[in-house]
Amino acid sequence: MADGSGLSRHNLVAPKTLLSVLEYIAKNEDKLHLMETFPIAGVDGTISGRGGLINAPLVKNVIAKTGSLKGVYNLAGFMTNARGEKVAFVQFINGYSTGELESKTKRGPLVQFESGVYNALYKE
Repeated sequence: MADGSGLSRHNLVAPKTLLSVLEYIAKNEDKLHLMETFPIAGVDGTISGRGGLINAPLVKNVIAKTGSLKGVYNLAGFMTNARGEKVAFVQFINGYSTGELESKTKRGPLVQFESGVYNALYKE
C-alpha cells in the first residue's frame, strides 16, 4: 500500500486477497457490522447509478465499493443471489480505455459486461 486513500497506482492488492477479506467480513459480520456500510446498487453511494447493476434483479441485491481511476473500474462486495445466499465477489478491470473522454456514454460495453456477469451469478 502506497497511501491510505486508494488513489495511488502503486496500491496493489490481488483480487484473491481482497476476496479473502470479504469472506472474513461475511464470516464475522455479526461482530463487525461492516456490510451495512456498503453502498446498495440502485439506492445510494457510488453504485446508485452504476448502469449494469440498477435493474432487476440486481438492484438492491448488490452491495459493493467501487474503485476507479482512468482506465480502471473495480468493484468488490456481496450479492444476494436468487436462493438468498450472500456471495462475495471481486471485479478488477485495468486498462479499459474509453478514449480521451472518460464519459459515461462511452462505457456501454462495461455496463453490458457487468450486467451479463452479475445477472448470471444471481441466477446460479
